[in-house]
Amino acid sequence: MDELRRPNVVTFAGVVLIAAAGFHALYAISELTDTLWALDNAGGIAAKNDLWVWGVVDGVIAVALLVAGIMLLNGGGAFAVVVGGVWAAIDAVRYLYWIPAHPLLSVTMVVIDLVVIYALFAYPIWTMGDLKKARSTTQRSTARRTTARRTTTKRRTAS
Repeated sequence: MDELRRPNVVTFAGVVLIAAAGFHALYAISELTDTLWALDNAGGIAAKNDLWVWGVVDGVIAVALLVAGIMLLNGGGAFAVVVGGVWAAIDAVRYLYWIPAHPLLSVTMVVIDLVVIYALFAYPIWTMGDLKKARSTTQRSTARRTTARRTTTKRRTAS
């Protein structure tokens, strides 16, 4: 009952970062192998000769998101907050541009990104790696409650 549990929204944010890492990794592989799917979705932004550069960039993003998601699930850290927050903010802005083409997808992704940002910044004890401090605070409050219960029990038995 007094056990310290990670908030569900922080777990959700970690899982979202790991899932995003998987999608970026797939896109990076697609770009590095010069498949037609990546070229069709490039929309003329990247030339065929420069597609490997985007593959490397997406690969680095995938690794950073994977590390941030795993760090977040294992107690957090500044790297997880910075990478996750920057990615979620950029992703939310990116999907705002997609609203005219895919409104339901865009709104869903913006909401997910906002939940990730909320989870990263609303629970600093969990996301910034301050679990030792949180555990010691919980142990002190548990000790106080236990002492208060003993005192109350002694008063009841004495009267």
